[in-house]
Amino acid sequence: MSRFIDRNETVEVDLGPCQCPTKPHDTDKVRVRKYLSHADQLHLADAAGQGYTEAVWAAFNMRVASWNFTDEKGKPVALSRANWQNLDSESANAIQAAIDTIREDAADEAEDLPNP
Repeated sequence: MSRFIDRNETVEVDLGPCQCPTKPHDTDKVRVRKYLSHADQLHLADAAGQGYTEAVWAAFNMRVASWNFTDEKGKPVALSRANWQNLDSESANAIQAAIDTIREDAADEAEDLPNP
């Protein structure tokens, strides 16, 4: 056990059949970070004060570690605010649902830890 989160600890989420233009893989996937640091949580609280869209963007930006989406030339699509804003509703909702589930699971896991 450590006092520090492991930003590399992620959960792979399968979004279903590949929808990339060149179909380089069978399924589209995102990797979602399991834990956030205290500073991350403070940033989320600040973002929530700026409105719902800012809060959702902040959660996406901090939680999504990677995705395997590619563009028309087969090049990786960067994780960016512009690309997040261009996601279709089905994809954005699936990613948000995965973030919510992983966040809830991590919170439940933390509640199960014994108090020292």
